[in-house]
Amino acid sequence: MPRFGVSNWQHLKSVWIPTVTLCGLKFYETRSRCDFSKTVKVDVYRGQTVIFRDKESFEKKRQKFVKDGASKLQVVSDFDYTLSTYKLKDSRCQSTHGVIETILPPEAQIRAHELSQYYYPLEVSANLDFATKCELMREWTMKSHDLLVKYGITRKDIKDAVRNCFDQQKTKLREEVDGFFLCLQREDIPLLVFSAGIGDVVEELLYQGLSHLHRVARPEAVAGGVEESAEMSGYQLPSNVHVVSNRMIFSGPDPQDRLIGFEDLVFHVFNKRATSISHTSFLLRSDLSHRENLLLVGDSLGDPHMSEGLSCKAENTIKIAYLNDHLERLPSYLEAFDLIILGDPSFSIPVSIVNEVILADSVRCDKASSVM
Repeated sequence: MPRFGVSNWQHLKSVWIPTVTLCGLKFYETRSRCDFSKTVKVDVYRGQTVIFRDKESFEKKRQKFVKDGASKLQVVSDFDYTLSTYKLKDSRCQSTHGVIETILPPEAQIRAHELSQYYYPLEVSANLDFATKCELMREWTMKSHDLLVKYGITRKDIKDAVRNCFDQQKTKLREEVDGFFLCLQREDIPLLVFSAGIGDVVEELLYQGLSHLHRVARPEAVAGGVEESAEMSGYQLPSNVHVVSNRMIFSGPDPQDRLIGFEDLVFHVFNKRATSISHTSFLLRSDLSHRENLLLVGDSLGDPHMSEGLSCKAENTIKIAYLNDHLERLPSYLEAFDLIILGDPSFSIPVSIVNEVILADSVRCDKASSVM
């Protein structure tokens, strides 16, 4: 695919339609408010359609990652529509909140849909200031949580909802996410999954979505001292993976115990910052301060801030975004991210960056061994 040089949104509009058609994704947004003061190049990078903010700067950072090796790397990723795919069968996939909402009674599903229809356009609006958006997103999150508490879902409901959404293709992890987790685990590279969704659902989606990697006992089965059934088995998060998100509070430890509330710390799309999670096991890792290189992956304009509070400098941070919809946000994405991935492709670019770092370590180790 050729590169396209454009100087304003109208020119980009004329080349964008065939580009996103090739990506297999349709976008619905208002383009008239967008204007570019510099040339934008739609490029192809490792088989995917992308836009670099500054390709030379990106390559410089990537080469530093490779030179420094796995011991200097840490990773932070969003979950909804970043580790999970955005669309299946031309329908938008369920978020972690949406997965649980699928098992609510019809009247509750209608209310959840009304909330989404009202608040999501406000989240992506180009006409609201940041403080206003933060207040609105907190409001949306609290109302969604109140709805779930009202209907008293159980831990078993979460497992059933996730299984049904996978079976009905209402959600799916991006292709190559499994390889991403394996690579990081083998090298003990810390991964923070920082989500404005529901942590209990994120973990269940990972348990079931990555269960083909290997089957092990669930933590709750081990704690209970019971033999685990086939339905309970799945992927167990390795020690290098840390999920930080909104957390449910249940009436007890059993699968049938009901949701009675959420923990006080509320995360929404615009307040995910490492400065607010100093108590977590991720930030308490003894080696984290020595890991000066950060790979950050997200899909919203709040995600670049996830790195705030980490010891990584901007020149040592690669920020990658999946721009899934509302292309009028592209100018803002170009200010916030180093690389924007268009369409809804696999996770191959983040995987390839990590693999290069690991491979370089292996080559250096082989060379050192041959000298001895």
